[in-house]
Amino acid sequence: MVRQAVNNSVIMAIEGISFAGKTTLSKSIETNSKQIKRIYELSEKFENGAKFPSFPIDLVQCVKNDLWFYNEECKRSNDVKCDFMHNSIIMDRSYLSALTYCFSRQATFDLGNFEDTKKIIIEGVESGKLIEPYFIYLYMNYDTYLIRKT
Repeated sequence: MVRQAVNNSVIMAIEGISFAGKTTLSKSIETNSKQIKRIYELSEKFENGAKFPSFPIDLVQCVKNDLWFYNEECKRSNDVKCDFMHNSIIMDRSYLSALTYCFSRQATFDLGNFEDTKKIIIEGVESGKLIEPYFIYLYMNYDTYLIRKT
């Protein structure tokens, strides 16, 4: 678990539902601060999610997809570690987004095993493969969501 460096740099992750303003806020923070570097959201790296694995149809595909997302989060954590000694970091989303997706997928479609994915995430944090940032949650009410979505 790495949250704060000797030079007082910190690692933060912005979470929230779609259209809450996570990307807008993280880009604004990076633009307006010379000491804070933004780490991309996974969907930006994979053509707005178009290159994500397909929605799974069975448990085997769920496990493969969840491991794919886990491995990509480990890569993002490595990117954070490379920049952390020189800058504070603002992450656009974190492993919590993937974990929330797994929970929702299981609750809605009875696909996957949230508890197994949660164990993998916890092991990743405990082993240092995943960074445990300070979390910022952006709340947005439903009316605002509808306005921004359209």
